[in-house]
Parts: sequence; structure tokens; C-alpha cells
Amino acid sequence: MEYYGYAGKILRVDLSSGKVKKEPLSKELTLGYLGGVGIQYRLIYDLLRPGLDPYSADAPVIVGTGPLTGTLAPFSGKVFATAKVPAIASKYEKKHFVSSSVGGNKRFGTMLKNAGYDHVIITGKAPKPSYLLVRDDDIEICECADLWGKKGIFDTTRELSERHKGATGPAGVWAIGKAGENLVRHAHGVVDLHGSLGRNGIGAVLGAKNLKAVVTAGSRGTKVSDPKKFMDVADRIWREITASPRFMVEDASWVPPGRDELNRDLPPSGKGIRRACMACLEGCKTEYYVNEGRFAGERLLVSYYRLTRFFGRTLGLKHYGETVKLMNMVNDLGLDKQTMQYMLLFLTKLYERGVITRKDTGGLELKFGDFEAYISLLDKIVNRQDIGEAAAEGWYPLTERLGADVSADFEYGWPVVKGVTVMTDARNWGFTPTFAIAPLVTGPVKHRHGPTFWAPGKDIHRETYIAENRRSLNDLRRDLLRVGATEEEMKAVFTGDGFNAGKLEKVSEDGRMVCDMLGVCDACHNLGDPMRDLPRLAGLYAAATGIEITPAELKKRGEKACNLERVLNVREGFTREDDAIPSVWLQNVEKSIYRSEAESGHRFARGAGYLHDYFNRRLSRNDLHKIMDDYYDQRGWDIDRGIPTPEKLLEVGLAEFSRVVEEALNR
Repeated sequence: MEYYGYAGKILRVDLSSGKVKKEPLSKELTLGYLGGVGIQYRLIYDLLRPGLDPYSADAPVIVGTGPLTGTLAPFSGKVFATAKVPAIASKYEKKHFVSSSVGGNKRFGTMLKNAGYDHVIITGKAPKPSYLLVRDDDIEICECADLWGKKGIFDTTRELSERHKGATGPAGVWAIGKAGENLVRHAHGVVDLHGSLGRNGIGAVLGAKNLKAVVTAGSRGTKVSDPKKFMDVADRIWREITASPRFMVEDASWVPPGRDELNRDLPPSGKGIRRACMACLEGCKTEYYVNEGRFAGERLLVSYYRLTRFFGRTLGLKHYGETVKLMNMVNDLGLDKQTMQYMLLFLTKLYERGVITRKDTGGLELKFGDFEAYISLLDKIVNRQDIGEAAAEGWYPLTERLGADVSADFEYGWPVVKGVTVMTDARNWGFTPTFAIAPLVTGPVKHRHGPTFWAPGKDIHRETYIAENRRSLNDLRRDLLRVGATEEEMKAVFTGDGFNAGKLEKVSEDGRMVCDMLGVCDACHNLGDPMRDLPRLAGLYAAATGIEITPAELKKRGEKACNLERVLNVREGFTREDDAIPSVWLQNVEKSIYRSEAESGHRFARGAGYLHDYFNRRLSRNDLHKIMDDYYDQRGWDIDRGIPTPEKLLEVGLAEFSRVVEEALNR
């Protein structure tokens, strides 16, 4: 069978035996699940025994691409890792969430496709520390005693990228650091020195397999069905994007903004360079340089400019160079930035309150804003020493050990869902589809974006108003139509002078899941999210693969994948109880995040600082539960349990999995 868009093969690697198997990518998978996350959910369903420990040799990790990855389709720079993550995801029993993590890449995904593989299934455990080399037909499991325990992610990536450099340039590398080697449950990997892949634990799953890295080096290229038609479609989309008023060509470098506590002492002390993933026009990543002071010459490779500033301010760091250095260490060790940001803060505040003492920390004194103390605490977490042993096990084990829950600490806490640090806090952004509902119901291992990403209100990172990005109801209607909302869905979502947040999230989620299936980025916010557009994606997919598909059919595949993800986790014992709203959000219904009206800046409507919706309207607890009810209802799931019904699975083409939900509903 001739493949277009797709490489056409699945690679299976058993690290224990060293056996490698190559098999054709079936027509059933491509037509039924498109690619990327969709195919990987279907593959892992058959491979993953319910209840299997993520660190078991039998536990699979699947890394792969979408049919547009590696082509000239705009923003086609995504790769995907699917696994049961080791973060303990339930307060009630030891359960682990099955999810996919999405990462941006410069070479890894393209080189995998060029080698001839859409997906790589990795099982087993290598007898010795090793890395997997995927180079055309040459598949090797290579020992790496020179890397394991000796080199971090950055040096490992540089070494392997050059070691396996080919005719098309450096190899692509997905590598883990010391955190993954030591099975820290929130360890991840970094792709091509550029983007994280495997948030909240997949790096530790690789560590449990003695796998330091996956290296890709292909020479075959990716064929498209109709090159002229494909380039015509792609060029038209490029032109439409660059003609938009939102597109602005800027100098790639700038000084980090603002004279605030992060850089007030050395305003000219650093420079940021915009970096982009494969085929990206936006370049939302930032590579930071420190030009002066103790850390002059330090370079931060994996970052987004807002998160960098917020990281330093949250921890009270006084110098721009300290922020860059600490974040660099977090990245090189293979730790999740959001988790470490709040774990360092929370442990420090607990120490100041006397909840933990020098006995817990091994004699280390913790103090807010103390860079050296943060470095030492980071080392203890990665090496599982003293309090670091509990911290390395994740939020729920740490809560059990200390009797203090970060999700309940209103002043210094942060929302945790399914054992994972949520990337955004609804206390600042609002209880909106993007910033609250999506993390609750889909699992916060990934961060899917939606039409309500830009909410009216305060941007906590810049402390300015983002009026230029406020979305009107007409904007939201247009966005939902772009992701294939039907007339019936539009009527259900838009009510009077607002919208039903739960129902909107369901519709948006189906559409943007298609991006994760095809291999394109849905997070190009400054450009108006141009690829969260099913008519555009249908045209690109047809020209690339030769398979005609309508936008409505794409949306149905997205809904199918969303339901399959839920089925996988229902099989692991997850229900609506695990979609629990974090206590810090529930407290915010009655308790303002501001100490005084003056602190709020008089910027908000009456009731400033209380949990609000997209339009800054204050919410009650009943409102929150009603929003969640509406989401499950729009999904066609059992509202009380949050479980898909057999009727819904039949409707979306997943009838073969009905037994899983029937058993769960009858428990």
C-alpha cells in the first residue's frame, strides 16, 4: 500500500529482549483515528492492562506524529507521547491517568517520519542504561554508560544529535535527565533542546525502562499525495495568516519587559530571542541570555516568556540571572516547571510556618527568595533525599506525608488535579472552559487551548489589561464554527447575553483534538489560532494523504478520540469524583484573592477577586457544579458518574468498548 502524508509503518521495540518489529500502519487506524493522539490512544488500549504499574516493564510508551508532521503545513511541528503517567492521580486510591503529552520539535518528529515510522511503541526494560536509535531501517538499542547519571538533558541532546548526524543534518533527540533516571514522578523529557514532551511523569517511565533518549535520523522524506494541490492549499493559508492584522514581523530580540522586582536592578541584564517549532510563524518560545552579573553567559533554552517572569516572581528571586539559572537547572534535570515552581514555594512556606523543620530537610534552612536554598532543595528532590523523597513521589504522597495540601492553601497554594499541577489558576483567569473545565475533565498532563484562552480581565503575568485580546460573543461564535459546531450545538452553547461554559468546552474540545491527531499546533494565540480551523485542516489532510474528508467528519473523529481517552481512564477506575474542583477554587467563591479593594486596583466589577466566569461575573458553588453537569450532559455521558454511556460509544464508533463503561456504570 502506498502511503501519503503518513510514513506508513509502526515500529515496536521490546527493550528487554532487544526484538524489533516493523508493521504497516493499517487503513483501519488511519481512517478511524486519523493519527497522532487518536491512533496512539487506540494502540495503547490493546497494550495496557488495567491497573498495570506505569513503572512495570510491560507498561508501554508510544511516541509518534500526525500525518501533517514533517510536511510544509503551517504550524505542523507537534509530536506526541502516550502512556499511563506515574503521577499518583487520586487521593482515594493509587490510580494513574492515561494521557498524551504534546510537544513542539525542531527535528525529532520530522526525522521519525523521514525514517519511515509514524509511531514507535516501546515496552520492556533495557538490561543496561541505553538509548534507542531509529535511523531508517537501522534500529539499535545502544548502551550509554557515558550518559546515564553523568549528563543532563542538554549535554545528552548535543552529544547524540552530533553523534548520529546524517546527510540531512543533526539527529532529533528526545532525552530525559536525572529526574527521569531517579523515577521522580513528575519528570519529563525535552525534545531537541526546545520543547517539553512527557509532562508529569513520562520521563520517569522512560527512566524505569533504562532509556535515556530516543534518537531519530531519517533520510527518506515524507510524500504527499498531490504536491501541487498541497502547496496551493498551504500557500493560501500562509498568505491568509500573514495578511491578518494580528501578524506582525518584529525584531527577534528584546529586553525582558518591565522594571519590576525581577529585573529592576539590571534592566539591560538580559536578552530574549524568539524561537519557533517546525513550520511555525509565531515563535512563542523564548531563548533567554544573561549578559551581566554572576550568571553572565547563562542561556535558557526551554521557555515561554511569561512563564519565565512568573517563575521568578513566584519564588521571590531578586535577580534576572537567578531566574534563568534556576529554570535552566529544572529543564536540564528533566523536571516540570509548573510543578517545581509551586513545590519549591510550598515547601519553603511550610518551613517558615514550622510545619516542616531542619529534621525534615536534612539541616537545610528554607527561606522565601533564597536562590541557594532553592538549588539545594531541587537537588534533594531529584536525588530523593530527606523531604525530597516525599516530594519526588508527587503532590498526593507529599500531602499525606506532611498533612498539608497545596490545593487547599489559599495564599500560597496552587490547584492540583489528578495529582498534576494545573498550568493556569482560575482564581486569576476565571472559571472558563480553557482555564478550568478542560484541565478538570481531560487531565492536566496536556494543556489544550480553546476559544476562551483570552479572557477579559487581568493578565497576572504582565499586570496589564489585555483589552486588545478580549473576545466578543461574535468572536466566540466564529471560533466554534471554525471547529465544526453544528447549528444544534450553537443553540445549546449561546444563551442570552453569554454562553454555557460546560457545553462550549465540549464542542471546542472535539475540534481542537483534531489538531492533536493531525500534528499541528493549536496554540498560536497571537495570530488568532489559525490552525484551529477544520475547513483548513480538511483541505491540508486531503492534499497530503489523498483521503477526502469533510470538516464535519474531522470533528466526529475528534469526538471519538475524546471518548476513547475517557474510556481508557474509566477502565482504570476514574469517575466524576476524580474531576474534583480544587479547594482553592471553591474557597475563592467566598474568599477574595485580594486583601483589600485597593489591592484589586478597582479594575474589576463589584465583587473583585472572587471566582468569576469569562465575563467577570461572580460564581457560586452551585454554578460550578451546574457547569460540570452541563459538560457531561453535552458529552452524552452519565452526569452523576462522568462515564460515557453505551449509547454514546455506539454513536461515535466505539461500540466495541461498551463493556468497559457498562461494568463501570454497574459498580
